[in-house]
Amino acid sequence: MSYDLTFSALASKKLKKLDKRNALHILKKLEKIAHSPAHFLEPLRRIDAYKVRAGEYRIIVECDHEQETLFVMTLGHRSDIYKEIQRFKI
Repeated sequence: MSYDLTFSALASKKLKKLDKRNALHILKKLEKIAHSPAHFLEPLRRIDAYKVRAGEYRIIVECDHEQETLFVMTLGHRSDIYKEIQRFKI
């Protein structure tokens, strides 16, 4: 059983700006996560979401186990992403 993936406008925009190699790596990682989310998701402290490591990049997702959906909130390089999510107030 696989979870459905949806992207926020911000995540889609950032994914399109990445070079092809990194974008494909992130998409492949998301496909793996959709099949077994519990294995890959690590909870974040400040917001009710999870992070996923994809090389030098981090993907921030919300997971709804009842609806079996993964919502990709944002993504970015590990040096910048945690500063960005501090602005989220959930």
